[in-house]
Amino acid sequence: MRLCFLGNLQSIHLQRWLRYCLDRGHEVHYIGWTPQPHSLPGLHVHWLRHGASAPASVVTRPRSRPRFGLPRGAGVLWMGWRWQRAGLRRLVDRIRPDVLHGHVATEHGFYAALCGYQPLMVSTWGSDVLLHPQ
Repeated sequence: MRLCFLGNLQSIHLQRWLRYCLDRGHEVHYIGWTPQPHSLPGLHVHWLRHGASAPASVVTRPRSRPRFGLPRGAGVLWMGWRWQRAGLRRLVDRIRPDVLHGHVATEHGFYAALCGYQPLMVSTWGSDVLLHPQ
């Protein structure tokens, strides 16, 4: 199978998913915002924002309270727009995965859903269910 993942490459949950799929011989692609180090041989890594200096967790993580009177979640909407403008859908269409998998529903899962690509799988990991259900 050809699988494509979106998420924070430093997350142990995502690393375990990637390693599991790689160990079973699947073709595994990862799409991220900014370059991050990794030690997963065989992983096809794609960066939407080459040469950016801020780590992805800083760039994509919205603040918990509104800024400038914007409603909570506006940062995620803004980053979703930026991911799409940077070519996320074009890249996913080029990879043509059997499954697109976004990790953390309130971030990368949302960005993956904005692509409109099917089939789509979204994983939830704690805070997106426990702290941000609204």
